[in-house]
Amino acid sequence: MQFLKNALALYIRASLHVGLAVSALSHLFSQHFQQTAAPNFYLFVFFATVVSYNFAKFSAFQHLKSLGFHLTKKSVLLVQFVAVIGLVITCLKLTMPQILFAGILGLFTLLYAIPLGANKQNWRNSAYLKIFIIAGVWACTVVVLPLIPIINMELTRLMAYTALVFVFTLASTLVFEIRDLNRDDVHLKTIPQLYGVMNTKILGVFLYLFVILGIGFLNEFKAMFWYASFLTSVMGILFLAFADIKQPKHYADLWVESLPIFWWLLYQLGQWYY
Repeated sequence: MQFLKNALALYIRASLHVGLAVSALSHLFSQHFQQTAAPNFYLFVFFATVVSYNFAKFSAFQHLKSLGFHLTKKSVLLVQFVAVIGLVITCLKLTMPQILFAGILGLFTLLYAIPLGANKQNWRNSAYLKIFIIAGVWACTVVVLPLIPIINMELTRLMAYTALVFVFTLASTLVFEIRDLNRDDVHLKTIPQLYGVMNTKILGVFLYLFVILGIGFLNEFKAMFWYASFLTSVMGILFLAFADIKQPKHYADLWVESLPIFWWLLYQLGQWYY
């Protein structure tokens, strides 16, 4: 039993779960656009997410003491080492435009984690910025990056889907913002700090409704993709409704973070059934 607990802790704390979530969402939208990339690309997304999240989360491993127990510290370092190797190998098989675009997203990750400038402050600790940077990088990774070599979509449609993933990520991240309300420095000016928990939940509901309606209009409210999006957004609303400052263990970093995987599974089941 202890082994399973340690394995779950490693799976979450080493960012393997969020890596799987971003990869699943990227594959989902590629399928929907009928532009599925080679498996190597989704492995690249997975490794890049793991490396980026670990780097940002632990600020180049300066905060490993917060992990809680010694075995996890070494295990996270090992996972990060393997992920970096995997990232380099899979990166070599991307097109040059994809590498350049991924490099720009990677630069955002560096600026998010590394203190720069006269005040030695990173973007993660800058007022208003944190949640929007996360949502923007997710949206560009999920929608734009896989389509770069073969873009044959109207620019307005591409921008619309990118905006919808941005909004979906923003809404999902609000649960984390609520959880961290008492831990975040007041100068960060997060949405719960500015507007309170209840208003944050109301905002999140409107954001999920925007996703439902937006994907509905783009798919005429009848495609399997819309049904999967509708059910996922409803689940996101439920997670948000029951979110609180004191959350059950892994409520946000396991269950809420599973929404993209749930979305992907629903779409696969729908494709198989119909």
